[in-house]
Amino acid sequence: MRRLRPLPALLGLLLAVLPVGASACGGSAPATGGAGTARSGAPPEKIRVGVIPIPDSALVYLARDRGYFAAEGLEVEPVVVRGGGPAIEKMRGGALEFALINYVTGFLYQRREPGQLKLVADAYHAAPGAFQLFVPPGSPIRNVRDLKTPGGPKRSIAVATLRSVATLSAETVLAAAGLSAADVAFKEIPLPDMPAALAAHTVDVAWMTEPFITAYARQGGRSLGDAMANVPAGWPIAGWATTSSYAGAHPRSVAGFQRAMAHAQLDSRDRALVTGVLGTYTKIPREVLPTITLGTFPAGLEAEKLQAVVDTMVRFGYLPAPLRAESMIVRPPWESGKGNP
Repeated sequence: MRRLRPLPALLGLLLAVLPVGASACGGSAPATGGAGTARSGAPPEKIRVGVIPIPDSALVYLARDRGYFAAEGLEVEPVVVRGGGPAIEKMRGGALEFALINYVTGFLYQRREPGQLKLVADAYHAAPGAFQLFVPPGSPIRNVRDLKTPGGPKRSIAVATLRSVATLSAETVLAAAGLSAADVAFKEIPLPDMPAALAAHTVDVAWMTEPFITAYARQGGRSLGDAMANVPAGWPIAGWATTSSYAGAHPRSVAGFQRAMAHAQLDSRDRALVTGVLGTYTKIPREVLPTITLGTFPAGLEAEKLQAVVDTMVRFGYLPAPLRAESMIVRPPWESGKGNP
């Protein structure tokens, strides 16, 4: 196994080279070689991680393939899930230890079941063009305002999951055009099925992310615009979560997961590494990988940015009152000053 580079030096380099839109974690950097790392002769702990075959999940595969989990004594099994809601239920039922969830789903769950869900690492933030609203070739819909049909059937928008980051961001776009969710009908359709649904006119518009954006544009699909045009730049999309019970019972495993992800987050500044791993778990053709639009992979959970998502949810009626995003975060040992567990 190759020797891991010291994270303190890498984090210093990261601050100098991170692209606009990426963020750096607060506090001092994690060190390698703590008690949570692999010990000679000790069998690895197997952990199951819920993933979705979209760019948001890339760094779990990157950390696994580059040996960062193994260095922490962890053996990762990625398990494909449909979305954040099913992933949370699988974690609560013991079928997963960690999972990718979109933050809107996570905050809705926190409202229903306070204290049961914990955020351990950031995953993916929006960037221009990374999430778009698409219509099929020949659609009479020319802009978002055309979605309103006074007196007629409501236009439909396909989203992977209802009451999620997709519907919330779409509602911000509708509001900017003078419309609201009451003017359209959201339909839940899996991301891979959206192009077929548009072709069959089962839906009028689809909320898409990569790799579907690039693939569908090549088929003649037309974008109505950026789905994140009316939220703050670098809006948090998804993060890595676990249950409070698992975090309490397995602090070393959580810290090891966080350290491995921190190394992968540093590596993500090299686009070729990210697109290379995308080709291993998605169906994106390798010739397309260099041209897809990616969001950013932030280097740490920032409560202030997560709170902006909460505030937007309150504004659009997803939450009756704000909740405190910071209360859901499990800070890694190097941020709390406790050293390496």
